[in-house]
Amino acid sequence: MRIKIFAAAAAVMLLTGCAEQSKPESSAVSNGQDAPQLAVYSGDLNELKDMLNACQNFQCGDDLTAAVPETAELYEFTVREHPETDYEAFEAGFAALFSYLLPDEQLDRAHLYYSGSYGQTEGYDRYRLVDDYLSALRSGEEDFCYGLRYYGDAAKVYLAIGAALDHGDALINRGVTQRLTGNTAKADNFYPQDEYTYLKTVSPDSTENVKLLNGEITVQDAVAAFSAYIDRMPYPKEQNVRTAVHAVEIYQVTEDCCGLLLLTTPEYRGVPIDYWSYGSYRGVIQYNFPFSYWSWMIETDRPDEMMACFRYRNMENVRSIGKIADIQTAVKAVSGNLSAAVRFEVQRVELAYQQRYIPDANGFVDLKNGQPCTARPVWKFTLKNPNDTMIYVCWLDAETASDFAYICYNEDES
Repeated sequence: MRIKIFAAAAAVMLLTGCAEQSKPESSAVSNGQDAPQLAVYSGDLNELKDMLNACQNFQCGDDLTAAVPETAELYEFTVREHPETDYEAFEAGFAALFSYLLPDEQLDRAHLYYSGSYGQTEGYDRYRLVDDYLSALRSGEEDFCYGLRYYGDAAKVYLAIGAALDHGDALINRGVTQRLTGNTAKADNFYPQDEYTYLKTVSPDSTENVKLLNGEITVQDAVAAFSAYIDRMPYPKEQNVRTAVHAVEIYQVTEDCCGLLLLTTPEYRGVPIDYWSYGSYRGVIQYNFPFSYWSWMIETDRPDEMMACFRYRNMENVRSIGKIADIQTAVKAVSGNLSAAVRFEVQRVELAYQQRYIPDANGFVDLKNGQPCTARPVWKFTLKNPNDTMIYVCWLDAETASDFAYICYNEDES
């Protein structure tokens, strides 16, 4: 069964479950370079199940998973968007990445476009041919804040990179799957997960064999090949965030060929940056939504398509965290913020970083100053309400065991 998101709403439940323990003290401010290794989780899944089942509104089955390190360095930091401003340097980086990702293609400048801030007032017709404005781009007269894109329509090849690499803005399509299956979607609007038959979801370390276009491979080895491929990318050179795979979906593409959808998330020093985030519209903080970071593999040694794959975040005001609410404290605190009238099925427990926009004095996102976000470690619980099949994703600040929030959505089984 595959879950799709139809609707979501953020709120806070205040009915009682288990009693919350006292909150740990905050750590002292540091330069972020001397964070201690904090004991986080024993690694004993049965012990975790006992903790959960001890709460009157929790129950868990054999399929419970925990994505929690036994020890971790934890930080609080600000993430701010910093677009590239040197056009020649940006195009050189784009060209280097093009050569790496598309070694059989020649970069035809007749298909190289840029997008600037004018796009906000000109609707969807915001892409301009680079060579028509090259001198203005080099001088700074024209901005390219939304980056470059290359559209090789005949070969179904597409490469788009935003100028703010630290926000992971990228879409890459090598076109192998589309050419194989004769898919007619535009290369920048091709989503294999919507085109082919979903079979199952497995963990990244699965030893299950799958038959891809150029041979058989285990899921585990495919993930390793993907990671090695990403690690060798020539641009950007500075990379401080790893692209981690947290699940793999298997699809039937042709009668004798499958494809793998690798669900990915950025990871900072072994802790993922959560793939749910706050969203905004024209500066107004409005909703939560899932980041759909993913890569598609139909060949054993490299991805065919990638969405938001870059491994760089511009981090400011880094502060190391010296104490953490342990997993038992987190279980009781999350339970204590949920209704005692429902016995929620606990599906997954995680430790992650959550990013939230830092509003200005008027409550808006500072669009002109890099849309700053604060990132803090959180305990994350994924639950299911068996009464209405609603899925609940809950967050609790991992340093203070406070600031509980949740989001819920309908489960579509297809």
